[in-house]
Amino acid sequence: LETLVTLKQGRAKAGGALDAARRRREDIARELETARTKAAAAQERLQRHAALRAERERTADRGLATELVAKARAARSAIEEADKARERLRLFDERVAARQLANDRAKSDLDHHEQRRAELQHVATTLAASASRLETLRGDRSELEERIASVGAEIAADEASHRATGHALQAAREAQRRATALAELTGIEKRLATARAAADAISKAAEHLKSNAATNARIEAARRTSARLESLDARMDAQATWASVAYLPEAPSRLRIDGRELSDDTRIRIDGPTEIVIEGIGTITLTTGLSDGPSLVEQRGVCSAELAAALSAIGASSLADAERQSVARQQTEALMGEARAQLTALAPAGMGTLEKERDAVAARAGETHASAPPSNGEIDVLMQRTGSLEAELARKRAAAQTLDRQLRELSVTIGQVETQIAAATQRRSELEAELPAADQRESRASELREAFALASSELGAAVRERSAWAEAAPTPAAYDELLEAEARARSEAARLAERSAVLDRNLAELEGALRRDGEEGVGAEIAGLEEALEGAEARVTDLETDVAALTLLSTRLENAGTDHRELVLRPLVERLAPLLSPLLPGSSITMNGPLLAVRLDRSDRTDPLARVSGGTREQIATLVRLAYADMMASRGSPMPLVLDDALAFSDDTRLGIMVGLLADAARRHQVIVLSCHQRALAPLVEAHGARKLHVVPWHEASATRDRLVSARPAD
Repeated sequence: LETLVTLKQGRAKAGGALDAARRRREDIARELETARTKAAAAQERLQRHAALRAERERTADRGLATELVAKARAARSAIEEADKARERLRLFDERVAARQLANDRAKSDLDHHEQRRAELQHVATTLAASASRLETLRGDRSELEERIASVGAEIAADEASHRATGHALQAAREAQRRATALAELTGIEKRLATARAAADAISKAAEHLKSNAATNARIEAARRTSARLESLDARMDAQATWASVAYLPEAPSRLRIDGRELSDDTRIRIDGPTEIVIEGIGTITLTTGLSDGPSLVEQRGVCSAELAAALSAIGASSLADAERQSVARQQTEALMGEARAQLTALAPAGMGTLEKERDAVAARAGETHASAPPSNGEIDVLMQRTGSLEAELARKRAAAQTLDRQLRELSVTIGQVETQIAAATQRRSELEAELPAADQRESRASELREAFALASSELGAAVRERSAWAEAAPTPAAYDELLEAEARARSEAARLAERSAVLDRNLAELEGALRRDGEEGVGAEIAGLEEALEGAEARVTDLETDVAALTLLSTRLENAGTDHRELVLRPLVERLAPLLSPLLPGSSITMNGPLLAVRLDRSDRTDPLARVSGGTREQIATLVRLAYADMMASRGSPMPLVLDDALAFSDDTRLGIMVGLLADAARRHQVIVLSCHQRALAPLVEAHGARKLHVVPWHEASATRDRLVSARPAD
C-alpha cells in the first residue's frame, strides 16, 4: 500500500505505479484534446482562406491607389503655400513688436519727465507749509512750559501744608491709641495668667501619663489573653489525667516527680509523659492518653507568656493592678482634656502668640504722655483739613500730568515735522539733480512729446501692413485642417498597401498550414489516441482496486496492533505508575511501544519527551525498562536488566531515588549497572548490599563464569 499511496492522506504516491498510471491517462487525454483542437483549427483555416482570397481581390484595384496618392500630393502643395504666407506674417509680427517697443519707451520717457516736474513742485509747496507749521508749534511749546512751571510751584506749596496737617493728625491718633492700649493690656494679662495655669496642668498630666502605660489597647489585649488562658486551663482540667498521693501512716515521703518531692495529699495534673520516682524501688512512667493534651499545654504556655509580656508592658503585677492603673490613666486624660480646652479658648493660636500680643500692646501703651489725649472732634477737624488738601493736590497733579502729556505730544509732533522737512529737502535735491536746469525743462518736455508722436505714427503703419498679410495667411485652425487632410490621404494609401501585404502573407501561411494538415492525418491520430485512453483508464481502475484491498488489510492490521497495546502497553503503564511516583509525583507517561515513551504528563502541563531535560529522559527510560522487566517476570519470562551509564545526568537527590528503585527490582530479577562514576555510586550501592563486579582480560583456557578477579574499572 505504501508504494501506491501516502499513508496519512491517502493520495497517490509520487513516482508510484498508481501515480504513473494516472499521469499516463492524463497525458493521453491531453494529446487527444490537442488532436481534436488541431482538427477544429484545420477546418477554421479553410474558411479563413476563402475569406482572405475574396478580400485580396478587392484590394488589387490600381485606380483606388492612384487616386489616394494624388490626393496626398495636392494636400502637400497647399501646405507649402500656407507655410510661405505664415512666414511673411511672422516677419511683420516682429516688425510690429519692435515698433510697439519703441512707442512704449518714448511714452515712458515722457511720463517720467512730467512726473518728476510735478513731484518737484509738490515738494516745494510742502516745504513752505511745514516751515510755517514748525514755527507755530515751537511757540506753543514755550507757552506750555511756562504753565507747567506755575502749576508745579502751586503743588509744592500745597504739599507742605498737607505734610504739616498730616503730622498733627498722626500725633493725635497716636495719643488716642496709647490710651486704648492701656485698657487692652489689662485684659490680656489676665488671660495670659489663666492660660499659663492651664498649660502647667497639661504638663503635669502628660508626665503622669508617661509613667502610666495602661492604655486602652494594652488593657484590652491583656483581658483577651487572660480570658483565653482561663479557657485553656478549663479545657486542660477537663481533659487531663490527675494523680493523687497518699502516704501510709508514718511512711517516709519518698516520691518525686521530675525531681520534685511530693507531700501527702498532693493532687497533680499529668499534662504529658511523667516519671514518678520511688526511692529504692523504681520509676513509674505515666503517659496521657489524650491526643490533644500536648497541644493544649503548648497553647497554654504560649498564652501565659503573652499575658506576662502584656502585663510587663503595662508595668502591672496582675490584671487587677492593670485595671486600677487604667482607671487612673482615664481620670488623668479627662483632666488633661479640660485643661487643653481652656487653653485653646484663651490662646487659640498658642501661648507664644498670646505673649507676642501682650508685648505688642505693652509697647503701644508703654510711652507716657503728659497731656490728655485729644477729643474725637479735634481729630475730625484735622481729618477734614487733610482731605480737602489731598483733593486739591490730586486736582493740581492731574492738571500737571495733562500739561506734561500735552508737552510730550507737542514735542513728538515738532520732531515729526522736522523729520518731514529734512526728508522733503533731501527729495528736492534728488529731483533737481535728476531733472535738467530750470530754464531747459520745458524744451526737454517738447522733445519727448515729438519723439512719442513719431513712434506712434510708425507703429500704426506697421500694424496696417501686418493686417494686410494676415488676410492672405491661413488661420491656425485652417492650417491644422490642411495637415490633417494630408495625413489622412497618406494614411489611407499606406493602409491600403499594408493591408495588401498582410493579406498576401496570411494567404501564404494558411496555404502552408493546409498542406501540413493533409500530410499529418489528424483523423487517424484521434482514433489511435482514443483507443490508448481506454487502456490507460483500465490500468488506473485496476490499481485503485488494489489500493482499496490493501487499505482494508491495513485496517485489519491496525486493529491487531490495538489488541497488542491492550495486552502489552496498558499493563506496562500500570506497572510504571508506582515506579514514577517517588521520582515525579503526580505524573504519568504515554507509551507508543514496549520501550518507547513519547510524552510526560504532569499536573500543570504536558511536554513531549524530547523537550524535557536529559536527566529526566534517562530516568524515565530506566523506569520503563524496570516496568517491562517486571511484567515479563510476572508472565514467566524473567530477563536481566543491564544499564550502561544510564544515570549520568541525574542530580544527587534523584540518583539516590533511582538506585533505591534498582535495588528493589534486584530482589525480583538480576540487575547489572555499568558505570565509570564509582565515587558517586559506591555509597548508594553499598547501602543496598549490592555486589561489585570488575572487568578482567579474557583467557579462553581458564575462563569460567563464576570467577571474579580484581582489575581496573571499566570506562
